[in-house]
Amino acid sequence: MKKIMKLTAVLCAIALVAVFAVGCTAEPQDNTLMVVEDTSAFEREEYGMAIAQGNDELLTAVNAVLAQMIERGYISYIAAKHTEGMELPEFQINPVEFAGETVVEGYLTMATNAEFAPFEFRSNAPGAVDGVYGIDVDIARVVANALGLQLRVEDMEFTSVVPAVETGMADIGIAAMTITEERALRVNFTIPYYLATQAIIARADSGITSAADLVGLRVGVVMGYTGDIVVTAMDGVAEIVRSNSGPEAVMELINNRVDVVVIDRAPAEAIVRRNNQ
Repeated sequence: MKKIMKLTAVLCAIALVAVFAVGCTAEPQDNTLMVVEDTSAFEREEYGMAIAQGNDELLTAVNAVLAQMIERGYISYIAAKHTEGMELPEFQINPVEFAGETVVEGYLTMATNAEFAPFEFRSNAPGAVDGVYGIDVDIARVVANALGLQLRVEDMEFTSVVPAVETGMADIGIAAMTITEERALRVNFTIPYYLATQAIIARADSGITSAADLVGLRVGVVMGYTGDIVVTAMDGVAEIVRSNSGPEAVMELINNRVDVVVIDRAPAEAIVRRNNQ
């Protein structure tokens, strides 16, 4: 009888512990994200393609193609294809004479960092080149074709793109790269082909509405990206956590290692849309 009573007591104790554990289990965290824009705090940026200093022939030829694409609205169409699913019109680009040498004969070699959807990311979708797809790939393909070349893509860390162009490992660097004075000391830039701005990725229930709300917060950025430069210059940020890619930075947010992420608006929208599906 004592054994039965002891067994009953043990079972009751286990049951109480289980009930207590269930009652104290935290509610699952809502990982719904949102994009916060603050045009008063984040200035618009110009993306350009990096070309080695001294390679004026290639720079002139690429600029001639980009000028046609901008004038005819083709870059806007390409961006809309990747952000809104629009169908592309048939492009009419006048060929541009280019007799210079390239890294690989017959090819325009593009250095990029395929971690920045919708501009460049790993994919086997129709239109991908060497397993990389996106806005920049489509633009670079049009440029290459107009110069009588085929496009090839070298994927690398973002911080390696400028050195790859400098050292002749790639003909051109195309990676949603903001034209800055510091980078222009090392490479030449084409005419701007895209205007962008920074945005904040935050939890939907965070209450964050502007860049002013970042004071005292841990802010995630991608190393070397414009967001890294912008946040480094901000006052009052508690900590800057640098990642190697946008998706990696957002995982830091989801795992509560940062409070927000600052990154270019187009990839911010793509990441949030994919996360919230």
